[in-house]
Amino acid sequence: MRALFTTERLQEYAGSELVILEAAEALRARGWECLIAANAVGRPLTDDLRLARIDWTTNLSGINAFDFDLVWIQHLTAPLLRYETQWTARERTLFAFAHLSPFTHFETIVTRHEDLLADVVLANSLETASRLRELAIPSSRLHVFHNAAPAAFQNPDRVLAGPPKRILVVAKELSDELRGAIALLRRRASVKHIGGDGAPARVSPRDIEEADVVITIGKTVQYALSSRVPAYVYNGFGGPGYLNAENFDAAAQHNFSGRCCGTRRTPNQIADDIFALHSEASAFVVSLEEDRLASFDLDRFLDRLIAMPAGSNRKRALALSKERGYLERERSTAEVVRDRYQLVHRLHRRIYGAGFVPWFFRTLSRSRQNLPSS
Repeated sequence: MRALFTTERLQEYAGSELVILEAAEALRARGWECLIAANAVGRPLTDDLRLARIDWTTNLSGINAFDFDLVWIQHLTAPLLRYETQWTARERTLFAFAHLSPFTHFETIVTRHEDLLADVVLANSLETASRLRELAIPSSRLHVFHNAAPAAFQNPDRVLAGPPKRILVVAKELSDELRGAIALLRRRASVKHIGGDGAPARVSPRDIEEADVVITIGKTVQYALSSRVPAYVYNGFGGPGYLNAENFDAAAQHNFSGRCCGTRRTPNQIADDIFALHSEASAFVVSLEEDRLASFDLDRFLDRLIAMPAGSNRKRALALSKERGYLERERSTAEVVRDRYQLVHRLHRRIYGAGFVPWFFRTLSRSRQNLPSS
């Protein structure tokens, strides 16, 4: 079985990159042949790809999507691929288009390619799924994968810990109040920070297992929940703090981003919460039933995904041929975005070397929110 994953860039340990990397790693472990195609590829993620024996390329236009059993597409990459029913092509291919945010324009672009190709549209949260319905994605196609975590993070036998001695913070950027809280927390406990301006590092199951509490937002929360480690959800959007029975569902609906409640805290309040409410938060996460955590299980999600019916490639080719002019316009737009990424990538390799995670890419990532959606 062959799987193709496409995305705009694959370099630093960030949300969209990790979604694809973890899905590809899980399928590779099942014996699938996996190829990741991105407009810009670099270290440190290429080190993970080599370790997992996953191939990669930046030549999307050289790929015939119909040669694969599963095609997972993110961002504005579908127009760059070829769709040819040649002798190497599968009769059927399962096309999954993934959207990872409800408000950034780059994640909410719905192309005509997606309309004609998609068997399933994946949303990382209920909030994102709701936005996609507003963009006329049929509910019958929509499936929420909840940023599911790899099996390596699962630790169902976790026991209740005492007062927090080891605090893990996972964030590329820190809000002012969280930065101040970390300084206070260091006076009473060991604090490890992954992300930010330090050397790039991927969050490992051991990082989570060794922590008494994880302060983070987004995808890392699923790691903590799977490991039965209390998560304190807070950063740029504020957040609910420790997850508990009262805030869990609302926080999950908003991808544990902190947008669920709009609550802001001072550094002192955050530091006090971490210690005063830790026992209660630990009891909650340990008591979560397996059925409630099942939606955060990547293997279970992939089981469901690959069992979904795949569409006919001959029918797709016919539909695409009828709208060739419109689709060519989409391809031209995608080529402009591709060329922009590749130019910045070449400049930074020349200036800083292959191992540097460039701040230009972080700026470019933020600017994706301002790309037009039509």
